[in-house]
Amino acid sequence: MGLPRSGLPWVTFFMGLFGCTVGFSMQYLTHKYDWSLNISGKNLNAWFAYIPITFEFTVFMAGVGTAAAMFF
Repeated sequence: MGLPRSGLPWVTFFMGLFGCTVGFSMQYLTHKYDWSLNISGKNLNAWFAYIPITFEFTVFMAGVGTAAAMFF
């Protein structure tokens, strides 16, 4: 059809990376500084507990970014 390559995969990738960074940072900073509770002797940096929310926020931001980029 002669159409140029779309930049949509790059938008999706960078919005997913942004979502991953923000999702993890939001949980880490809240758990470390704002709401530091020592529950069952766990570390304050229990990163394995952050994986589900980080994944969900990554998928959410990638989807929102892709949907928004399709209008431009």
